[in-house]
Amino acid sequence: MNLPDTVNAGLEVFGACINWMNVWQLGRDKSVRGVHSSVFIFFFVWTCWNGWYYPHLDQWASFCGNMFISVSQIAWLWLWFKYRNN
Repeated sequence: MNLPDTVNAGLEVFGACINWMNVWQLGRDKSVRGVHSSVFIFFFVWTCWNGWYYPHLDQWASFCGNMFISVSQIAWLWLWFKYRNN
């Protein structure tokens, strides 16, 4: 583990915390408004890519941070499917 990997992992974890705020808000509102699906799709694909890419760079801290984001995005997606027609 090196400094750039550690810093990137911190940013990944911070991003996951922000994503969890969106999950919490969506669960509270029980309604999807003002969200364009292409933004979510882009960042979800990017997160999936990072999950494959980081191990190839031996950036295991970033990989672990990416897993936090992945779980938050899956939770948000599940709620989005649940509440998108409300």
